[in-house]
Amino acid sequence: MKNVFDFNIYKDFFKDFEQSRKSFQRGFRSKLAKFIGCQSGYISHVLNGDAHLSLEQGYKAAEFLSLDERERKYLLLMIEAARAGTKELREHFKDELTSLREEYLNIKERVGDARALTEREQSTYYSSWHYLAIHVVSSLKDFNDSKSIASALQISESVVKPILLFLLQTGIVREEKGLLKPGLTNVHLNRESPLIRQHHTNWRVAAIQALLNNSKTDIHYSTASTLSKDDAERLRTEMVNLIQKYVEIVKPSKDEVMYGFNLDFYNLLHK
Repeated sequence: MKNVFDFNIYKDFFKDFEQSRKSFQRGFRSKLAKFIGCQSGYISHVLNGDAHLSLEQGYKAAEFLSLDERERKYLLLMIEAARAGTKELREHFKDELTSLREEYLNIKERVGDARALTEREQSTYYSSWHYLAIHVVSSLKDFNDSKSIASALQISESVVKPILLFLLQTGIVREEKGLLKPGLTNVHLNRESPLIRQHHTNWRVAAIQALLNNSKTDIHYSTASTLSKDDAERLRTEMVNLIQKYVEIVKPSKDEVMYGFNLDFYNLLHK
């Protein structure tokens, strides 16, 4: 899937963005128009005619498309180049575009396309277990559209579509030759993050919903026990080792099925 740096004309970028996501989002132009504060007919006039977005509209469009700071700057430069009234000014902006593109390519060569989610994007991603679930299931070869994903996760397709679009816009998931694949965006959540509690809550909610399925392959175990301090520490160590073992097994494993894994071991006495 192309990104903004693959284009010299901002209208071509918008058209490609719209076309590449047609299977996941309908009404792209009307939604963009509403977000930037204009009529949907004007967006069509811009993309198919001689009209241009203002810089203010371009800035809002960058937010709608979840572009990062460097991508937004590049988009605005393309708009400025398109709006330039003289050849000299247009060439000036084209030179700036070339410099910014080369800077991007140099960074890409050194570190790849990976980027971290913004705080706003993190808040969205961790607002529900659906985001991570759709992110993960999209790596399985049989789930490459909103309908199949919705059926597999037993959630509404109307829920899946905007989440899938968000994952594509942020680079968490990418589309390659009609297939969904993991993107390069870093979604690691630091344990000190205020969102970590929401993340754990999300997956306890998912576990409760899994109980309703009553699958014979699922494991659910809950209890409360009294035990010695030494044995409590011993069990804690064993569980930490289990988590490490889980990661060691899962990381190189083939993408064939999808399981959730929660582990809680906590002191019930507060004194």
